[in-house]
Amino acid sequence: MNDISKTNIKTKLEKAMESEDIRSSEAARIFGINPSYISMIKNPDTWVKCPISGWEEVLKWVNSGQGLKEYSEKHGKILPYKAEEIKLKEKLQKLPQEQDKKVLFKESNNNQKITIDIEINLIINGKKITL
Repeated sequence: MNDISKTNIKTKLEKAMESEDIRSSEAARIFGINPSYISMIKNPDTWVKCPISGWEEVLKWVNSGQGLKEYSEKHGKILPYKAEEIKLKEKLQKLPQEQDKKVLFKESNNNQKITIDIEINLIINGKKITL
């Protein structure tokens, strides 16, 4: 691989990481490579230290024409925060639907009060957030 190819890979990787707000460690997880390889790719002085396997994995992404997050999803490497979003959506789907709540209120309209208590536990990056 010549320096022109490496420069193109470096430029596209840096732009994508900046635009999608992805850190080096997350990018490495997407490609399935050591995080230090991302740092080596971003620094032309360390290109000779980066193994060809690291360059080839990032080149596969460049040739796909996809964004980093899209590439991650399509190749089965979901980022941690994306996995949490998926879990949250699944939990929310299990909660009673809005229509079910309306039916409860309509059926019990004879001066009785009904209290619905819903607890949602949201975990983002390992931190529990209670709504």
